[in-house]
Amino acid sequence: MVALQAPTNLGEAIGIGVDTADIAELRRSLSTRTPPFYSRLFSADEIAYCRSQASAARHFAARFAAKEAAVKALSGVVQLGYWQVEVVRNAAGAPALRFWNHDRTGPAAELDPYRSLVSLSHTDAFATAFVVVHERSTPRMQLTAAEMMKSARRLRREGLHEHALDTYLAVIDMAPSMTNYLTVAQDLDDLTLPAATPRATIRIALLGNATLDHLQSYVKVECFRAGLRPLIYQAGFDQYNQEILDPSSGLYAFAPEVAICAIHPSRLFPTLHADASLCLPKIAAPKWKPACARSSTC
Repeated sequence: MVALQAPTNLGEAIGIGVDTADIAELRRSLSTRTPPFYSRLFSADEIAYCRSQASAARHFAARFAAKEAAVKALSGVVQLGYWQVEVVRNAAGAPALRFWNHDRTGPAAELDPYRSLVSLSHTDAFATAFVVVHERSTPRMQLTAAEMMKSARRLRREGLHEHALDTYLAVIDMAPSMTNYLTVAQDLDDLTLPAATPRATIRIALLGNATLDHLQSYVKVECFRAGLRPLIYQAGFDQYNQEILDPSSGLYAFAPEVAICAIHPSRLFPTLHADASLCLPKIAAPKWKPACARSSTC
């Protein structure tokens, strides 16, 4: 069972939905329904996640119940199709809901003023979902970024690491300065979070002939904002040639899914930097002479 984890910036509840799905029925559907049927109800990520589990039917059933519960909870606000509701995982690994427009090409803009909470549970026979929809409230936005940073660190010290993560990311939403990126990136290393699913983990390598520490901080924070857990390999300064050309290097041992190579333009286009004087404007010599040139006292 995955319980509701309420964030602190929720307003009044405007809808509640509950639904139960028969796992055996979903199991029969898996063997009789065609793939297009599932692609109409579930996103590609949902299908891939469920099929990667030992009991695909159980996970399909939980997500089907969540869609039905969300449709019920939002019935007083907007009429949704099941295909517009997607079960995802937030940065802490807990289930969350994402709402799409009718064509599933972008977010459902009409739901921006609302926030949802979802709880999934199951037995061997049934899967149940419980959804609560709240109006968005912004009490934390009344705080300064510095105050929110203090709050995040207090939550971390108290062991409320998932809430601390939400607050750290809210700091970046409010004030995305380089200082805040560097600070938050460093503090994220001190959080103990639930183990990430394989699909949420991403391996990123950074190489180049520049200082990469700031880039690593930015990449790390942006990954967490996207719901990903980054594992980052940073090569030594100006070691990108050795790392790329040597199959026994740390880069190959790390086996990144994404590689970012930050190289100064002078390495790629050396002739542009060969003679900087060619880029300077021509300045005529002055016709006057300094006073000391006309005086014997110079």
